[in-house]
Amino acid sequence: MAMNNKLLIKFCGLENGSYSFDYKIDGAFFEAYGNSELAKCDFDVKVNLLREETLMTLSVNISGEIESICDRCLDPLIIPINVSDTLFVKQAEGDPTDENVLFVTKADTQIDISKFIYDMVCVGIPFRKVHHVDENGESGCNKEQIALLEKMKEKKEMDPRWDALKKLK
Repeated sequence: MAMNNKLLIKFCGLENGSYSFDYKIDGAFFEAYGNSELAKCDFDVKVNLLREETLMTLSVNISGEIESICDRCLDPLIIPINVSDTLFVKQAEGDPTDENVLFVTKADTQIDISKFIYDMVCVGIPFRKVHHVDENGESGCNKEQIALLEKMKEKKEMDPRWDALKKLK
């Protein structure tokens, strides 16, 4: 499990082969990174480690959901997240700028995949958070709020200062 908000995998002493690790993370994990947007969430993290002589391959699958606010109607919204990625860990000196390869020394006994997991979840969040449209074409958004937005869109009068700019077309 996560200790001190870190997801650690101890690889020292593991024989070559395949290993599985399961973690549960929630809002406290993301609050430690200063991300209050993910304060209400629940994720299952499954890591499959394939250890070879000088290379470890971590296949990571994260599934869960976050509670957010709809960008359109401002009602609460549950967003399912399911992301997968692969991280390679090499025991050697290398270029630390390669984001999919983590280099460790012979003296290292464990790796911290917390930042990798954090980044995966953040990338998996949709840019636009809105209620889904059902099979009948109906949005799950608050109908009263949508009607109010449409009404305000119709009432909007054009500022007369923009008329001079329209003439430039």
